[in-house]
Amino acid sequence: MKTYPKVSIIVLNYNGQDCLENCLESLSQVVYPNTEVIIVDNGSTDNSAFLAQKKYPHFCFLFNTNNEGFAKGMNKGIRKAFSAGSNFFVLFNYDATIEASSVEQVIHQMVKDPQIGLASPLIYDTYGKNMWFGKGKINFWRMRVEHTTPSTHELGQGAYQSEFLTGCVLFIARSTVEKIGFLDENFFLYYEDADYSLRTKKAGLLCVVVPSGKVYHTEKSNQKSTKVYFLVLSGLIFFQKYAPLWLKPYHKMYVTMRRGKNLIERYLFPTTASLEVFRAYNDFFYDKRS
Repeated sequence: MKTYPKVSIIVLNYNGQDCLENCLESLSQVVYPNTEVIIVDNGSTDNSAFLAQKKYPHFCFLFNTNNEGFAKGMNKGIRKAFSAGSNFFVLFNYDATIEASSVEQVIHQMVKDPQIGLASPLIYDTYGKNMWFGKGKINFWRMRVEHTTPSTHELGQGAYQSEFLTGCVLFIARSTVEKIGFLDENFFLYYEDADYSLRTKKAGLLCVVVPSGKVYHTEKSNQKSTKVYFLVLSGLIFFQKYAPLWLKPYHKMYVTMRRGKNLIERYLFPTTASLEVFRAYNDFFYDKRS
């Protein structure tokens, strides 16, 4: 008889009233026979998690009093699943939905190759017309992570490697957590996925994309002005942590130029985005993060 390793799907919710139900409904249709769904609510004020708990009482709900950020919130779910003996953990955005067979497709590849530490399905936009994530690259020269387009050859494989994987939907082997620990909670939002990918690869494990798995992502974060703030702040933290010594002088010059450009934009053409960028630089250099 075929055995199915236990998979815990962890959804982090924050005021997801307009999308959480669609997310959980898609997860309730997953055909993989040995899954549990854990929802970690990060101090929502819209009752979205309480409403979902009434509709999906068979799912596990954990509640934080405050918004603890992505890494800390997800770690809470991973720790619960880890202590319960789960073999795989899936970080899942509350604004995403998944095709019913995708969990089985990805887990099949991970079981087949124990060197795979992290895996991702292909991620499309809401309507499946455009690929949102198919492969990732860390650009140390421009100090950012980039979504790149996989080749036709790669898409025809069972799995192919990527420099980093997005936290939107991230499959994690238990052996990965045992080797490198949990997500770095110094990242409140963004870049914790790139950080975890690099740590996984440094531990000798693989980060792969499984193209037979498919997810659809609405990306509700685009509607929040704080997205710019956390992208800049977390990017600065990430590249400070990982830039090789020989590249640090260049990074210092590059960041100085970017700060100068932001100062000009802030005073001549003030926008919400330019103010958020200024706040991120200020908090990074003067350590006033909240």
